[in-house]
Parts: sequence; C-alpha cells; structure tokens
Amino acid sequence: MSDNKLKEDLVKVYKEWKDLEKKAGKKIKHHHELKKEEKEDEIQRFSDYARMSIILCKLSKKIY
Repeated sequence: MSDNKLKEDLVKVYKEWKDLEKKAGKKIKHHHELKKEEKEDEIQRFSDYARMSIILCKLSKKIY
C-alpha cells in the first residue's frame, strides 16, 4: 500500500470514529434528559400524593 492510501484510510477511520462518538454523545445526552424527566415526574407524583394526604387529613378532622 502506498503512503497516500494509508493516510486516506486513516482519515476515513478517524472521521467514522468521530461520527460514532458524536452519535453516542447525543444518545447519552438524550438518556440523561429522559432520566431527568422521569425524576421530575416522580417528584410531581409524590407532591400530588402529599397534597392529597393533607387534604384528606383536613377533611377527616372536619368530619369528626
């Protein structure tokens, strides 16, 4: 193989590697965003549950 062919192959492999790195980075970022949304939803559900508990407690005091 000639030096030029080797250089071309190296450049091609390097570009493919960088593209894969970029795609992986996007997937990791997307995964973290999904996890963050799941955590926010979990906090919201807990908050809603806590609010309902307080309301039910107040109602039960009014009943008795």
